[in-house]
Amino acid sequence: MILIAGGGFYGTKALLSIDNKDEILVVDINSKCPANRYVDCTLQSLDKLMRKGKRCRKVLLIADVVEVLLRLLMLNIIPSIIIPTVPIHLAGKVVERYLIAKACSVYPSKSIARVVDMIRDYEVDVKVDSLNGIVVMSYMPFNKLCKPDCIEPPVCPITGKTKIAPLKEILKYVLRHITNLSIVLESQFIVEGIGGYSGLELYSFLKDLDKYIDRYNLIAIATACSCHGVANIFEVIPRNKTYELSK
Repeated sequence: MILIAGGGFYGTKALLSIDNKDEILVVDINSKCPANRYVDCTLQSLDKLMRKGKRCRKVLLIADVVEVLLRLLMLNIIPSIIIPTVPIHLAGKVVERYLIAKACSVYPSKSIARVVDMIRDYEVDVKVDSLNGIVVMSYMPFNKLCKPDCIEPPVCPITGKTKIAPLKEILKYVLRHITNLSIVLESQFIVEGIGGYSGLELYSFLKDLDKYIDRYNLIAIATACSCHGVANIFEVIPRNKTYELSK
């Protein structure tokens, strides 16, 4: 199964670009989203989806995508590809909600400043949402647009700058040195402007989290390609224990 988060312009573009025989699940809170014209059936709940059998290959599910994806993963139903087209860091939201479900308190980490400092050393542009513990990164200046159908070459065709290293590899290095547990989900090209990552890797990371939720930890999850990335950095505390958060 391929899961597309969002049935708007980009979600519909992703839906129309997939020409294999996989089942496709589009999740959106709006039943009148553009994708509804291109699916075989529309369902109002995940329970109905579980009962539908194989009657529909392309399904629009009217629901909260974070809740749906987390529930699927907790039921060991793993999308082969997750295509996020919603204006949130989907993987970060799933991890946060999973930790809360596991009786943890989750806070945006002040260690985000260390991540930012290290990332900037690689001449990467950075935007920070300290309130939510999110870092958005790009080799491309935020006021410029990428070349259509760019294949992420070592030298940016727009700026002419040579990348010191692929951003996904930089993130792996930085997060590994700052956090107790981290993952960088590698975004693969789906269609122009849209990427997707492995559902199995996200599922495996949730399983790994179970080994870390009995004590204070710094946890990070990122999604990145060679040029762009977004990361959540969380401080995680079991609810039956108290710790002083990082300064």
